[in-house]
Amino acid sequence: MKTFYYYSFKAILCASLFFLSTNSQSQIGIKNCSNGFHHNLFVTSADSLWVFGENADGQLGDGTTLNSLIPENMNVKVTGMGTGYNYSFYIDSSGTLMATGANKNGELGIGSTTSKKSWTPVNSTKRFKYITGAADHSLAIANNDDVYAWGANDHGEVGDSTRTQRTSPIKVKKMYSSGNFKAKKVACGSPDDDLGTGGHSVALLLDGTVWTWGLNSSGQLGDGTNTDRWLAVQVKGIGGTGFLTNVIDIAASGSSAYALLSDSTVVAWGGNVNGQLGDGTTNSRNYPARIKTDSVRNFTRGVQISASGAGLSDDFLAILRSDGKIWNVGANNRGQLGIGSVINQSFAVQNNPTNNRIFKQVVATGHYQIQLSSDTLGNYCESGHQTNGSFGNGSSANFLITGASCVSQAFVALPVSLSSFSAKRADEKTSVIRWTTVSETNNDHFDLEYSADGKEFDVIATIKGGGNSLNEISYQFIHKNSNKTKTVYYRLKQVDYNGDFEYHKTIVITPGKADANVYSSPNPTTGDFSVTLSEETNTPYFITVMDQSGRIIMQKEGNIYNTPVSEKFELKSMDMGLYFVTIKTNFSSTTEKIIKR
Repeated sequence: MKTFYYYSFKAILCASLFFLSTNSQSQIGIKNCSNGFHHNLFVTSADSLWVFGENADGQLGDGTTLNSLIPENMNVKVTGMGTGYNYSFYIDSSGTLMATGANKNGELGIGSTTSKKSWTPVNSTKRFKYITGAADHSLAIANNDDVYAWGANDHGEVGDSTRTQRTSPIKVKKMYSSGNFKAKKVACGSPDDDLGTGGHSVALLLDGTVWTWGLNSSGQLGDGTNTDRWLAVQVKGIGGTGFLTNVIDIAASGSSAYALLSDSTVVAWGGNVNGQLGDGTTNSRNYPARIKTDSVRNFTRGVQISASGAGLSDDFLAILRSDGKIWNVGANNRGQLGIGSVINQSFAVQNNPTNNRIFKQVVATGHYQIQLSSDTLGNYCESGHQTNGSFGNGSSANFLITGASCVSQAFVALPVSLSSFSAKRADEKTSVIRWTTVSETNNDHFDLEYSADGKEFDVIATIKGGGNSLNEISYQFIHKNSNKTKTVYYRLKQVDYNGDFEYHKTIVITPGKADANVYSSPNPTTGDFSVTLSEETNTPYFITVMDQSGRIIMQKEGNIYNTPVSEKFELKSMDMGLYFVTIKTNFSSTTEKIIKR
């Protein structure tokens, strides 16, 4: 029998908040998803943008280079978003395109090659409705359906008739001057970012034809040649005869391209080293042919496709079928196909079903895929390579999932404002876990969960909540038998009276290290407030203050070790209302709401 101690008392200091919206008491589903190499962008049905995963190049846009192990709310409303290898975009409600992350070839489109770790406007007066990226170049569709490109252009992948690098959007041109070039979707791929071998671009026009430009060493342009094209050319028809028509969706992997036809079959062309063309061979092809499930049967009933465009040479294709199941073909060296093995597949195969789930979208990147459930509960499943928090399940562990692992995230949280959640080791076999709320509504209880590997969690305590309260309430749990010599994980689940629940962030105790202590006061404030941090282990810190629209108004960063650090922020000149303060260190990430009166 486990022993624990529970205390409830008013907190003296208001600590940093993991902000939970009070707008709804139910979960909101995921509307759309985009994956970079190991980072992800989600848009919910409320049009809010959430990010998680790897952040070494600032690709999450939160002002830091710290990884995020769970989805982090950007507090912005968006109409679209997209990712490249290690950079990201979103489109705001006005059609303005915002970018963040790596930018060595101008792939952010901000008019320079300076990398960014906060969202920065793309250098264009155009308004956009679609955006995507690969390793070093990006493609977008403007509101008038014109196609724009920028970034690396070694092989003509920008499509402006030159090989000149572009740091701002430039309009793509056709090989033939006659006719419109109006698109409804674009896709791009890059075979190997480290080798700088360029990329290719694909556009699905409004008339159902497909046009390509850029690198063509593997026949990825599908025009029947292996000649690079600096202007867009039309993809040949099946078998190399005529031209491809009646296309409803497109995708691009590192050295291949794909099209979903109106008859629900899928065609592929280009490189085939991983069997990604689905014809049972590993032979490249410079014109389209249908993907098969075996040597005689074509794949049918496809409704959406996605490929590993930002994933370098690990080419594979994911296909959503009309029955809500996922099929895959190509590279499987990291278990990304979800079939229970790491063997490449040269014919399309269905991945392992997970609890008979029905999916509405699949999104692939080089090392993994994410499948969005058709429900509205924020459920998604993954298979492949997890690293640096890329699965959003609270774990930073590096591992392969060759089947499917599913996560449930409540992207609109329950009406409980959690003002701190921390864990410290008291001795070799004891950890002390504390958390504080500043307000609670219909809060029945907390489940405290523990994991030794960051994957499988067990409930170690259930602690009664405060119900309805506007006072600060602090909770404490003493966990016996915690292992001082190993990394351990704690997760907090808050459960409402009606059974609705929300997982708060996962915290990690690393051997010899402890989470930072963060305090903020006063809150509410009529003017200034300060954030005080104390940490026993040397770590950088990043503090970002945003208004309710998601606009960054202040940022500070530094390093902390042993001696407490206090950073002062001035809100005297700002409007009254709600502000968000995000504090990140190597050991924690928290967001506080500050009220200016």
